[in-house]
Amino acid sequence: MSEPPADLADGARFIVPETAAGAWIGQHAKIAAWQDGGWRFYQPVEGWIAFCSDENRLLVFHEGAWQVLEFSFDFAERLGINATADGPNRLALAGDASLFNHEGAGHQVKINKATATDTASILYQTGFSGRAEFGLTGDDDFHLKVSGDGETFIEAMVVQSATGVASFPAGISGVRERLIAPRTLFVASGGSDAADGLSPDTAFATLQRAADAAHMLDCMTFDVTIQLGAGTHSGAAVLRPLVGGGSLRIEGNDADPSTVVISSSILAGGGARVLVSGVRFVMASPWMSALTVQEGAMLTLGVVDFGPCGANGSHIAGTGFGQINFLGDYTISGGALRHFNLSGHLMVTSNNQTVTLVDDPAFIEEFAFVSNGAVLSLWNATFSGTATGRRYTATTNGTISLFGAGEAFLPGNSAGIVNAGGILA
Repeated sequence: MSEPPADLADGARFIVPETAAGAWIGQHAKIAAWQDGGWRFYQPVEGWIAFCSDENRLLVFHEGAWQVLEFSFDFAERLGINATADGPNRLALAGDASLFNHEGAGHQVKINKATATDTASILYQTGFSGRAEFGLTGDDDFHLKVSGDGETFIEAMVVQSATGVASFPAGISGVRERLIAPRTLFVASGGSDAADGLSPDTAFATLQRAADAAHMLDCMTFDVTIQLGAGTHSGAAVLRPLVGGGSLRIEGNDADPSTVVISSSILAGGGARVLVSGVRFVMASPWMSALTVQEGAMLTLGVVDFGPCGANGSHIAGTGFGQINFLGDYTISGGALRHFNLSGHLMVTSNNQTVTLVDDPAFIEEFAFVSNGAVLSLWNATFSGTATGRRYTATTNGTISLFGAGEAFLPGNSAGIVNAGGILA
């Protein structure tokens, strides 16, 4: 304003502007005070400070004029707010809460580190002992770690900076891990079913534990391979397909299957898709079959060696809408009740395989038993070696298709039987 206002309270004060008029003429830059019904003028001196209420700012009289007051700080090396700052903790705050608010839009809290191998993280403590930490700890991946004692930290989650893919090294409950590539799980005689199975050094102890771990994954169409180490392993029941598709591959040593022995049955059921290769079957119980397929499962066999089964066990047993396919040549080095024991709407297919029989294995009933609509199809198969026992039985609409190879084609030393609607072709 250029001239005094009309309505004044006693004690009102103003800085007289250059454009002063009325009672303020000639009083530029002075403090005008309304006192006892009249004006008094005070000449400011260097360093006077005034609060200008209508502009909500501080002014200072400097070099003959009023100017906005500006501050220059020398920043302290440490700052404690209701707390004592120390060497590593240059900013310390004690209170019930801390608020970092926006100034009209968003707000970021930034933690910066010098190099990828340094740490930029937030550490949660109990009694100044670490319990949880998240951030970039030692690399540029995002880590979440927890501790029960402040000394040993368990890594719960890692998010790769290059791909955004999260992994859960300690395991995860209630959520399936999604695969982005085929997965291999390891089983070794000296392993532990409490391990993660992701490397030879952290192998599972049993095939069943590895199969169960595979079924905990969302495979996203990728296969899961169970790599069996040398030694003897119990079998497993695989009673459902992998979530998200893909096959469960049980692999030993294709170059020498005798080094990886399966001592109890592998059962595939419930629509499971299973491949078995590189193993030798030697059944410990007289009632066990080496391989059993049922309930719509599909079993694929690679390089395997069928060793001895007991008096009531077969090498390959199946029933109920299953399917068995052969990929490679295989060996029979031990006897059984039957080699093939097939019933129900089961399809077994072998194309161009060579089957090598070692040491004249004995089959108590017959080499191949097919009944109740099951089909055994052997296209261009070759049997090398001999066996004892009846060659086959085809009964109750079971079919053995040898593509004209003849009644004496299958291994055995006595004639086969066809009855009750069975077919040999």
